[in-house]
Amino acid sequence: MTLLMTAAAAGDEVSVSALLAAGARPMAIDKRGRTALWHAANQGALPAVRQLTGVSPLDAADAEGTTALATAAARGADAIVSVLLSAGADPGIASKSGNIPLHFASAAGHAQTVSLLASGTGNIDAVNRHRDTALILAVKSRCPECVRTLLAAGASARLRNSDSLTAADVARLTGDAALAALLD
Repeated sequence: MTLLMTAAAAGDEVSVSALLAAGARPMAIDKRGRTALWHAANQGALPAVRQLTGVSPLDAADAEGTTALATAAARGADAIVSVLLSAGADPGIASKSGNIPLHFASAAGHAQTVSLLASGTGNIDAVNRHRDTALILAVKSRCPECVRTLLAAGASARLRNSDSLTAADVARLTGDAALAALLD
């Protein structure tokens, strides 16, 4: 990791500013393909994210295809997700496993993050390599608020994953009658 990556991950505003002023390269990547912005987003370092959004490539993905927006979504870092979306980060970029930021947030059960991403995602019914939609992942994470948000945004409850299960099927298999009722 570079000094800028370390300072960004720590949320050290003073060091990030000083390093950028001294010519540190925000587009540099570590051995996993991660930028300083990615590290800041991953660690929840909002001040560093704000400093780096104007100078760092927003949609740079690591070796797994995970962007700064995706890692922030996976952690439920709503303020960072908002900053990145406002700066123009693309919510439709999929990782190597086919997950877009909405999938990450849904799988983790981060209802507010799902709400932030649901309206900006071009394809609410995007599927990952297991053919799971964000709705199916929200059911798997047992997040009724996520399910309500996705349904209100137009997510289809009829799509089947690679196991031929719909979101309602998954809800019934988990034994969660309240979730199943939302989908029937």
